[in-house]
Amino acid sequence: LSPRQATPPPCPSEGYTSKNGLQFETYCNEGFGLWYSELLGNRAPDAEVKDVEECMELCSRFGDEQGREACFGLVLSEGKNGWWDCYLKNSNTSLADRRPGFQYQVAFVVREDMAPVDSDCPAPDSSTQQIGDLSYTVHCGKTIPAEDVCWKGYASCGAPPYAGFYHAETLEECVQFCADEIPLCKAVVWDPTMKGGFANCWPKSDVPTTLDDSGSDMITHVATINMGTIDSSCPEESMYTAPGDQKFEIQCGKTNKGTSMSALHADSVTECMDGCAGEKKCTGVVFEPAMNRGYRNCHLHNSTNVVDDNSGAMYAALTEAGPPTNEEGSPTNDEGESNNTAEGDNASTTKPTTASQAWIAGAVVGPVFGVALVGFVVFWWRRRRNSEKAAYPHEMDSQEVYKYERPDVHEAAPPDPFELGTSKDASTYHVAEKYRAVSAERVHELPP
Repeated sequence: LSPRQATPPPCPSEGYTSKNGLQFETYCNEGFGLWYSELLGNRAPDAEVKDVEECMELCSRFGDEQGREACFGLVLSEGKNGWWDCYLKNSNTSLADRRPGFQYQVAFVVREDMAPVDSDCPAPDSSTQQIGDLSYTVHCGKTIPAEDVCWKGYASCGAPPYAGFYHAETLEECVQFCADEIPLCKAVVWDPTMKGGFANCWPKSDVPTTLDDSGSDMITHVATINMGTIDSSCPEESMYTAPGDQKFEIQCGKTNKGTSMSALHADSVTECMDGCAGEKKCTGVVFEPAMNRGYRNCHLHNSTNVVDDNSGAMYAALTEAGPPTNEEGSPTNDEGESNNTAEGDNASTTKPTTASQAWIAGAVVGPVFGVALVGFVVFWWRRRRNSEKAAYPHEMDSQEVYKYERPDVHEAAPPDPFELGTSKDASTYHVAEKYRAVSAERVHELPP
């Protein structure tokens, strides 16, 4: 008798897209006949997981700098103690190898997703490029070795060879990931060939003095962020007037835990306040010269909370808002219409004299009195007519008028998935709790 098989975990029969964007074709409750001897124990699984989705997530993040080929497919088979064995397959994987098998679940990477892009350097070597407020320098054919921190944007932290996460079609897209990251990202390594895996964009928290050559097999390019010069000094005046007559009170060495609506990069606290003045709902800013929370070091707040001590930050609260303005900077009324009554370049702005104002008043009073007299006659006639019909109540008088009261709905802000504090460096990498890595000393199909 064959041993009793465990019930396979759920399998997404319509396919699956990983959290970093890699697409899979799934084949539930099937296996690979040519791998039968491997699954009996001649080959170690790459990881032990709870279901095929976790195995596909590992495939999407597989990659290292040891020359091993990227993951193109996988098979899930029954493991031990409630775990399932995850086997990653290289580009030799073929649909022809698929065989019916109750204990197996199979997934193939959509090959178009692994197609390399142009490996030529996207910009001249050592040239400076710009993305919005961010400036970076391109280093063609270079790399920065070693793993790095677990970034806030990652779906989870993983141990090598699953430490990477981001996929980028261009170097510029890779740099954008870096600009939005926490903690501060100083450079990126981008692999257009994707020989190192689908996760081909690696943010870096430090830049060595000399960059290494990437080699001819797997060509990579580096972009280093130009941090510029940050003014960390506290302004002498505690009050500052930003464009639009927006007045701020500055508190150096302070921070505020209010809700951050957005963040931008600023070289000084005054530039940060100017950015707030251009946002309608902004009520204050927290400026961090050291950029501990990333390149976007100016945090715009739309609510005020407890002000705490923080020697590395400055808090500025909006104390007096100027008149609302339109896109051209002209004052507007409550409806957003410009208060400037001039029309065209030749419009006169000269006020009428007292004599002319009296003439205008005299010309207007007569017609106004006549209209008022006519109105009084009409009012008297309608009142007399209605009194004659008092015995016949209007049918609408008995109807009740209902008023809709809008409920007071408050939506709680989602928790921040990344708690600031000690950054996670390479020494603290761990395999996510939802899967267990198998010893690297055992034999793997993906070549060393």
